[in-house]
Amino acid sequence: MVETLIELLNKDIVPAVPAHGSVSASGDLAPLSHIAAVLIGEGFVLLDAKGRAAFGVETIDTARYLREAAKHGLPIFEPVTLEMKEGLALNNGCQYSAAWALLATARMRTLIETAALTTALGVQAMVGMGRPFRRDLHALRPHPGAQEIAGWIWDLLDGYAFRNASADDRVAFDGEIQDPYNLRCAPQVLGACLELIKRAEKTLLCEANSVTDNPIDLNTSASSYRLDEITSGGHFHGMPVAVDAFGLLQAAGIMARLSNMRCVRYVDARRNKGLGPQVRGETPDVTESGLLIAEYTTAGLCNEIWGLAMPSHLMSMSTDSGQEDHVSMAANVAMRAYQAAERLADILAIELAYASQAMITRSQNDGLVTRVLDQSLGGETPAPSQAAWGGRQRTIAFEKTWRMSMSAAELAPSTLTAPAIAAIRAAFPPVERDREISKDMVVLAAKVLAGEIADATGYGFARH
Repeated sequence: MVETLIELLNKDIVPAVPAHGSVSASGDLAPLSHIAAVLIGEGFVLLDAKGRAAFGVETIDTARYLREAAKHGLPIFEPVTLEMKEGLALNNGCQYSAAWALLATARMRTLIETAALTTALGVQAMVGMGRPFRRDLHALRPHPGAQEIAGWIWDLLDGYAFRNASADDRVAFDGEIQDPYNLRCAPQVLGACLELIKRAEKTLLCEANSVTDNPIDLNTSASSYRLDEITSGGHFHGMPVAVDAFGLLQAAGIMARLSNMRCVRYVDARRNKGLGPQVRGETPDVTESGLLIAEYTTAGLCNEIWGLAMPSHLMSMSTDSGQEDHVSMAANVAMRAYQAAERLADILAIELAYASQAMITRSQNDGLVTRVLDQSLGGETPAPSQAAWGGRQRTIAFEKTWRMSMSAAELAPSTLTAPAIAAIRAAFPPVERDREISKDMVVLAAKVLAGEIADATGYGFARH
């Protein structure tokens, strides 16, 4: 039976399985039964492009497929005859929920690394401080996830001018004492998400290596076999999967909002330190919208992820005339976690595009960093006192603004983020004039989801 399942995978013979309808207690009975049916020569097979060309349909009943596939050059297999208890083993477990959750976990592991990269890029693009990511700082509040994330970002910032600059240096440069939470608190926020992802990994690897059908034969010796050792239990119940799949949804929602807030700042000329409206520089063409609408898109995508984060596992519904009176709904949670990861990749791709555009905009404006003193929020905002940084003195240019420039060397991205920026620009070229950007953004998002942008750093996150 196991060899035939592997043969189906290797030959790309895919059972047609309705995605929805499992309650993930008494196993994922309905979807797993559709897989088991193909294994015994019944049910339906999902056809690829070649198969559809041959049969003219998207799905075909397995019996017909096995009769006619060979003459169309399609792979076939020999159906199995089930032996005692093998039918229950095939459909009375949580493999369907666990599979979705495992796929979602793999995606989220890739995306948490990309989120660390977007943080490092955001620090540089916004001329922020690197000290909040020092390992000795995080040793004082040693949450493992925060420590790991902080270490990644600290390493990614190697070579950045403000990586270990003091508060006095920072105030002297741009008058800011602290960076916004979306940068400064990223280790604490993303660290909690990393711990949720790691917990899901641990739970799901345990699940994938477990016996989950029912009843279970607890006899260990044929010579002393006892019928009363056949035991009815509850290993088919999907709540362990549901809880940690929901943890992935929590992580996706948190990471989405963090990225969205950075995108909001990128397009805000009052707070983006000289990047101008919509990251178009100090003197933009007012008829150009730049990357304005991409920030709108992150809001819509973030809201969609929050909508996917319904805690279905808290909303049990009785089945089987009340006998199965508490079910897990794990499949619903796990499938939405998989979807949420895809939407999160879209958001992170937009943030990466902003970071890339910001670095170009700074270089084209001679590194100009401008602080707009916003008095619309109430009262005077005093300009910083005259002070020097790097041997240069900033000048008060207007009553409501002050500005300072950095050299090209100081603006250069850190050693590890530079190749990532090159990979971003290969997929999403810089926006010089307004153009249709959705196709490029889709390409970039696919590379984010595949881990290609994080891998471009050459850092190897899991090894640090």
